[in-house]
Order: sequence, then structure tokens, then C-alpha cells
Amino acid sequence: MLKGIVAILTYLILSSPLLAQVSEPPFSYVEQMPQFKGGQDSLYQFVAEHIVYPDSARANNIEGMVIAQFVVDIDSLAKEVKILRGIGYGCDEAVLKVFDQMNQELMWIPGRHNNKPRPVIYTMPVTFKLEGKAGKEKKKKN
Repeated sequence: MLKGIVAILTYLILSSPLLAQVSEPPFSYVEQMPQFKGGQDSLYQFVAEHIVYPDSARANNIEGMVIAQFVVDIDSLAKEVKILRGIGYGCDEAVLKVFDQMNQELMWIPGRHNNKPRPVIYTMPVTFKLEGKAGKEKKKKN
């Protein structure tokens, strides 16, 4: 009897549509691409509010673009996040932390293909640019 119960549970787990969708390879393009809740402007705002410019990058005047690639899965999570091009000095890690924060708030609307949610590969650049402290101080004095 125990073997029968185990066999039934195994069948139910393996035949679950949710599991089948999660295990399929991600698409590069679908009919309806994934969207950040609130749109592209909200994505930029979220990153700007949550990114922390690393002290080591500031101290070494490091600026540039980090390019991250990830999969927006059917469960609204950014998974398999990797840095395609980094600039070092802690900036790459700062970008990865932003994805952790996105996942805590389920900020993505999954892509859809043939009217079904599908995992989709997404690439996102994040620019690090230092603001001139000396320029701000001069403006305040004048």
C-alpha cells in the first residue's frame, strides 16, 4: 500500500503543470514579454532607489555599466541571475543584491506565449555614475 501511495504522489508531482512550466528552458522571445510591475520607468526607479554605490568603487572613481542577464520565471521571480559584463569594485555584487530585493517583492509579470506563462531571458544594463561632490559644494556656496 505504501508503494502505491508513493507512486501516486510521484505521478502527481511529476505531472503537475506548474512543475512542467518551471522546468522548461527559457524563451528568448515570447508573444508578450515579461514586464516590471508599473512599467519600464518603475524598473529604473526601483533600481535607482535600491542600488548602493559601493564605497570601494567611489574611492577609486569607478564608473561604468554592469550588464545582468536573468530569467523572469512564471512565478514572477528573477532567476539564474548572472553578470554578463561587470566593472568590479563591488558594483557587480550591488546589482545582484537589487535582484534579491526584486524577488522579495515579486516585481515581475511573467512573459506569455500561446496564452501560457513562460520563463523568458531578460538582459538589463545598470549604469554606475558618480555625482561630482565638488560641483555640488560649489553650487551651495554661490
